[in-house]
Amino acid sequence: GLIIAGFGGGSLVGTLVLGAVGPRVSRVVWLLGGLVVMAAGLWILPWSSTITLSVAGAAVLGLANGPMNTIMMVILQERVPESLLGRVNSSLMAMISIASPIGVVIAGLVLDSVAVTLVMAAIAAVFTLVAISALANPEFRNVSVATRVDTR
Repeated sequence: GLIIAGFGGGSLVGTLVLGAVGPRVSRVVWLLGGLVVMAAGLWILPWSSTITLSVAGAAVLGLANGPMNTIMMVILQERVPESLLGRVNSSLMAMISIASPIGVVIAGLVLDSVAVTLVMAAIAAVFTLVAISALANPEFRNVSVATRVDTR
């Protein structure tokens, strides 16, 4: 419970910081910086030996997650044609609703046979690769430009 609370508290603080200084910092910095910070938070978790350190790792994750989710939704709303926005949002929510329980089932099955520390380290490693690939991808720098696709 405390670890989840740490994540929630971090998300709240991150979102409030975004609201306070958001327009002065580019979306690219928020998103790429957020990926790096989330990777750091994920690497804290497998090696934490105390609940305090685990809560801190979760808070670091949340600190980056709150602003990133907000910015990604803004980008989606800017770029998706208005006539498709309802369908796209519904599809996104459906995918999230489906992915969450599937992830829990997979995690439950894997954790029955693999140590939690190893699973968390593997997740941190994969997420770090995602962050590195985003940092290396020049297309990621275009998120600051609002371009709505016109379907008329």
